[in-house]
Amino acid sequence: MSLRDQRSDRGERAPGGLSLGLSSSAPPPRRVLHLIHGEHWSGGEQSLYLLLKYTDRSRFEPILVCLADGLLRERVEELGIPVEIMSMRGKADLGVALRLAKVIDRVHPDLIVTQTARTNLIGRLARLISGVPILTIVQAPISRDTNAQSPGRVNAIVERITSFLTTRYIAVSRAVADDLRSLGVPKRKIRVVYNSFDPALIDAAPYRPALRAELGLSEHAPLVGMVASFRPRKGAEYLIDAMAHVLEELPEARLVLAGHGDWVEGEDYLEVLRRRVRERGVSERVRTIGFREDVPELLSSLSVKVLPSIFGEGSSLVLMEAMALGVPVVASDTEGNNEVIEHERSGLLVPPRRAKELADAILRLLRDRDEARRLAEGGRRRARELFAADRMAAFYREEYDGLLDARRG
Repeated sequence: MSLRDQRSDRGERAPGGLSLGLSSSAPPPRRVLHLIHGEHWSGGEQSLYLLLKYTDRSRFEPILVCLADGLLRERVEELGIPVEIMSMRGKADLGVALRLAKVIDRVHPDLIVTQTARTNLIGRLARLISGVPILTIVQAPISRDTNAQSPGRVNAIVERITSFLTTRYIAVSRAVADDLRSLGVPKRKIRVVYNSFDPALIDAAPYRPALRAELGLSEHAPLVGMVASFRPRKGAEYLIDAMAHVLEELPEARLVLAGHGDWVEGEDYLEVLRRRVRERGVSERVRTIGFREDVPELLSSLSVKVLPSIFGEGSSLVLMEAMALGVPVVASDTEGNNEVIEHERSGLLVPPRRAKELADAILRLLRDRDEARRLAEGGRRRARELFAADRMAAFYREEYDGLLDARRG
């Protein structure tokens, strides 16, 4: 469904496009326009999809604008939510803010929700024209979201200059909230709402021995895995180095890397990782399998899930999914990760960039299955108590109501 099908008459349209009689006493749902890049299926896109899926459509009418086409558009349209692709004409195309302002004038949203540095700036420029309040979701520390220093500095400067145009910030971890405060954002404008996993999807995820067979593994072979959008700050090189140590002790173990690679310095980052695998002499034990849509099924087949981030995590969706599935997890003790995992209670945390210590933690869980089960059960309880999508949606509902009620008042 295109936004062009959307009627501007607030009394004639209900969620999903159903017609409402003008005599209805129920107030029309408040319209929320979400703006995101949308090209990839990374953590931000997946979290937004869950937010849209669990939005109370009797109270809020979501619409989505993407700067690029991708899997997010397909998934959101399956929910019956209108989507418009508003392509940018290059990275410096700030005229997209004018085009967004025209969309805003057409659909009359009550609130605009943005995430990522680019969409934050575009939404704020459009606000100068439209006056619609903005809620900004921040998925990672703005000043530490990339290995390259220049983009981080630029993003931080832009945030300092334009943050006054954002009405409310949602930080997906306390670390992200601290980063925002360091950039001059007032504490009163920031709320912490963690990302989440989809309980319905996790509960329906079957254990699939076929996935192990695809990798040439027996049902009980030790299988270590990392699922991510691969980029330098994810630290996958250290996991490859750690796996070389693991294989010295457990030669039957295997490592699978699942996900797409970012384009870094002119090449797919997965090629950088494949070179590292060859250099460490573990090509026969490590597989890169690219992007997968069956992530819960893949996670459920793992013996240990690893996230060796160097920095820049917000609150990892795939870490939460693994925990909710009862898969033991090991992660680096960095911002974001150490808020999702309680060390020695719901998983293991190791210092970042320490391949040998990472290997020791992996070996501990592969060798001591009782210990692995204890930590996995702790992770399952923690994830389901704190990080389920319906809980996240309830927090956002409160924020929407608070912002919009204050505006009306």
